[in-house]
Amino acid sequence: FRFLLCEDEEEAGLLELLKSQICDNAALYAQKYDEEFQRYLPRFVTAIWNLLVTTGQEVKYDLLVSNAIQFLASVCERPHYKNLFEDQNTLTSICEKVIVPNMEFRAADEEAFEDNSEEYIRRDLEGSDIDTRRRAACDLVRGLCKFFEGPVTGIFSGYVNSMLQEYAKNPSVNWKHKDAAIYLVTSLASKAQTQKHGITQANELVNLTEFFVNHILPDLKAANGEFCEMFLVQLTLYLQFFFFLQYAARASLTVAVSPVRSTGSACAGSAAMAYGPIRSTACGILPDRGTNPCPPHWQ
Repeated sequence: FRFLLCEDEEEAGLLELLKSQICDNAALYAQKYDEEFQRYLPRFVTAIWNLLVTTGQEVKYDLLVSNAIQFLASVCERPHYKNLFEDQNTLTSICEKVIVPNMEFRAADEEAFEDNSEEYIRRDLEGSDIDTRRRAACDLVRGLCKFFEGPVTGIFSGYVNSMLQEYAKNPSVNWKHKDAAIYLVTSLASKAQTQKHGITQANELVNLTEFFVNHILPDLKAANGEFCEMFLVQLTLYLQFFFFLQYAARASLTVAVSPVRSTGSACAGSAAMAYGPIRSTACGILPDRGTNPCPPHWQ
């Protein structure tokens, strides 16, 4: 049995790879062979849930955790199994024990960003980070919102507020709390999206404009070296998400564009790379109505 174990914290061993493949296979059975697999599925849900809450944050478990969360995401979207998730306590546990922990920015993620920030941002922008914990957690939030949008938004909003409060105590130290809060908000707000068109369906219970004005814009305005570069990137990526809502009220978008005018020059390094797509996105959404709403340096 020892040869199955791997003491390396970064490289997955045979045991982790085997468990990961089982989760992947279970998700495939649930999707493709629904009728045959239906009587076994509740036991798989229990087993994979127990696996998730007992697996550590080490990098070697990333693929395993990602596949395990994707299994839950694929199951909770199916009408036959929504009874497994409808209890309020179940939804709260999922948020507290699975979603929030796997949305947190870890030391390993910070190292990956520092090693190759351009690749890190590119994967995020393109949505090609499908094998990451964060992306899987995001997919699970969207899956849960399919049938439980109201309860999920209410429960998860409480965790967002809690993380923002922690951030407010010491912004320069606790920025990772806000980073996770931003990611959770965008996950809640985005019910459906495509790579070409961005957000195609939004959660109307999430006020993105209010969140932008109260929690994103002040930090962008105050960006003066106090925050690390990764946090500035996350703030900037929220802008892109915000502008991708093509059906958002034009007035709200115009209000958002104006104060960010000076933000472009403040976004140094990697943050500037994330800022680039926002210019074309915003200018595409806000057509010329006599005066171009895009700041001159965006053209």
